[in-house]
Amino acid sequence: MKALIYFFITLIIRNTHYMEEAFPIYNKVGDLVEIDYLITLNDKINYYELNPKIFETLREYKQVKKNDKIKVNIKIRSNKNYKYLKNSFNIEPDSFLIDRNNYTFLNITGFDGKKINSIFIPWQEDLQKKETDLEKIKKAYNDFYLNILEFSYDDNIYYNMDNYKDINYNNGFTLYFKINENYKDIYKDYNYYGKISLKLKK
Repeated sequence: MKALIYFFITLIIRNTHYMEEAFPIYNKVGDLVEIDYLITLNDKINYYELNPKIFETLREYKQVKKNDKIKVNIKIRSNKNYKYLKNSFNIEPDSFLIDRNNYTFLNITGFDGKKINSIFIPWQEDLQKKETDLEKIKKAYNDFYLNILEFSYDDNIYYNMDNYKDINYNNGFTLYFKINENYKDIYKDYNYYGKISLKLKK
């Protein structure tokens, strides 16, 4: 088994009612293989809708590569007993709506019904292209999220963002992200773009 190396650089994300900390773990050759992700609740409210910045953290430390697999251990820390609201877990591609001034949206939508962002153009070309080229972009976007980027709860059965079951929550949960063997070089700049949400209550 490859030795794991803990780096003491911690990514801290502060929200109104909770704090997120990410601890990247590397193997002996310097590849990111695992992330310990700690969410600390402040216990002042009875209900939380958490939006952990898992994908932002992945982008911070890693570019996608064929056959990559990363384990993310999400731990919820609190002085109170919060229960997970069943069927509230959601994972989907990023919509970029929060920061749309910094992005260019194409006049096409992906499988998720959202407009595709210019960052998903898999080659260096002008945006002003004929419809056939836009359809190629749409096909590449759909292919990446439906056939290449996968995740799992138990490192066994993998899902895509349009096909998954609810998580098993016990003061946290573990996700495995994988870039499978269908990866092509046109996705080398795609990186990890998505969002995760779940709900907790006392």
